[in-house]
Amino acid sequence: EFHGSRICLIHDTDQGRWGATARLTHSGVGMLSDDECAELARRLGSMLVGLGHREVVDRISLLVRTVPDDGTEYAVWRERHQRADAPTLARQVTAEIDRDVASVSVRTELFVTVSGTEDALRRPAKAAGGGVAGRAYALYRVLEAVADGLRGLGVQSVTWLTSTGVAEAIKTGFNPATAASLQYQHLMRPDPDGSVGLPISQAGPALAPAPAARAYHHDGFSSVSYAVQPPESGTIFGSLGPLLAVRTAGERRTLQIHYEILSQAAAAREVRSQRFRNNVLVDAKAQRGFNTTAVDTRRQTGAREQEAAVAAGHALVRFTVASSLTVPAEWNLEDHAARLENDSSGRFRLLRLELAQDSAFVAAALPVGIGLPRLTRAFDS
Repeated sequence: EFHGSRICLIHDTDQGRWGATARLTHSGVGMLSDDECAELARRLGSMLVGLGHREVVDRISLLVRTVPDDGTEYAVWRERHQRADAPTLARQVTAEIDRDVASVSVRTELFVTVSGTEDALRRPAKAAGGGVAGRAYALYRVLEAVADGLRGLGVQSVTWLTSTGVAEAIKTGFNPATAASLQYQHLMRPDPDGSVGLPISQAGPALAPAPAARAYHHDGFSSVSYAVQPPESGTIFGSLGPLLAVRTAGERRTLQIHYEILSQAAAAREVRSQRFRNNVLVDAKAQRGFNTTAVDTRRQTGAREQEAAVAAGHALVRFTVASSLTVPAEWNLEDHAARLENDSSGRFRLLRLELAQDSAFVAAALPVGIGLPRLTRAFDS
C-alpha cells in the first residue's frame, strides 16, 4: 500500500544497491500442515524465479523479530471505549489480568526488503529520467509485483515504508524499548500518510561503543548474532520457528533470511565451478589411493544435477540466514545465548560470528537488506 506517500529509497553505497522496505502482516505458519508448508515453499521459489526474470530486483530479505508487547495499543483502546458505569470489582480484576498478561506477552513484526544493483537499474533509470529519481521510479515499478508474490505466501498486507517508517524500524532494532513510545505516539496522533514520525537522523543508536569480540552493545542492550547453517538434508518451510521462541519476558529474538537470484550467466558459471571442484576432488583422491566418501559422491552427483537444471532454464538462488538475541545490558547475555543455541540443537548449526558482531547484528536485526556479501568469480572450468 502506497497511501499516496513517498517510499523511502535505501542506497547501499558500499555494494552499489538500491532498495525499499515494507512492513508485512502474516498469520504465521505454526498451525499449518506439512503439505501446506511445502506449498508455501513452492510458491516462494516461484516468486524468486519471477523476480529473477524481471532483471531489476535480484535480492529479497525477510526479517522476523519479536517485540515485547507492553499492552500500549490495548490500553489506548480501553481508554477510548471503557464505560464509566462499569462495576468497580470488574474494573479491578480486568486491570490485574491485563498487567499480568502484558508482562509476558510477545508479538512479532515482519519486514521485507528488496533491492537491485546499480548496473541493473541504470538502463531503466535512464528511460525514467535518470538520476536518483529515475532509479526510484525503476525500482518502484516492480514493487507491486513483489507485493503480489508475497500475498501468494499468505501475507495479508504489504505497506511500503516512508523514511520515517524505515527510521523507526532501524531505531527499534537498536533499542527495543522505544517500540512502546513510538506505538503510543502513532495511536494518539494517527498519521495516515506517515509524514510525521521519527526523523531518519535519529534512526541509529545513541550509544554504541567499539564492539567486543563476542557481543555487540548498544543503547543499554546487548546482542549476540549467529549465522544459521541449515542441515545438509534440507529443511521445511517454517522450521526456523524455534529460533524465535522467546524464553524470558524482555528478551528479543530476530531472524533474517537473505535471498539472491543469480542471473543465468552467473548461475551457469557457478554450477560449472562446483562441478569442476567436485570432479577434481574425487579424481585427486582416486589418484592417491584414498577412498571416495558418500559425501563426495553425493556432492558430485548433486553438482551434475544442478548444472543440468540450470541448463534447462531453472534459476539458482543463494541465501544466508542470520539470527540474533538481544537482552538488557545488565542481564547475563551468555545464559540467554545458550538458550538460543539449545533451541537450535538437533535442527541447525549456529556459528557465532566472532569479531564481526556489529555487522552481524545489521544482517540479523535491521530491515535494510544488508547481509549477503558480493559474489566474486573465482574461475571458470
